Amino acid sequence: MADLTRPAQLRLVFEGDFDLVEVENRESAVQRVLDDPPRVLEVDLTEVTFIGSEALRLLIRVYAAVVDAGGEFRITGASPVARRLLRMTDLTDTLGLA
Repeated sequence: MADLTRPAQLRLVFEGDFDLVEVENRESAVQRVLDDPPRVLEVDLTEVTFIGSEALRLLIRVYAAVVDAGGEFRITGASPVARRLLRMTDLTDTLGLA
């Protein structure tokens, strides 16, 4: 039976520099995800031109919250910069990057 109390699907889109400043700017949106994880979370990194360690940490935190709640986390698009970092950190499979 579907859990109708949780949001069905949510999509987060990041663009440009995905660094500490962007992580801080998105804190309220991210906190909502952490407080009430959706059944499916899609993260779009297609337009990311830089991705820092704080951004990577945030992705892992959000991934853990969604998966721990029984949801599905996936990256629906990634720029070459984002894709390269996810490969270097061996997170492409974990974070669902196709």
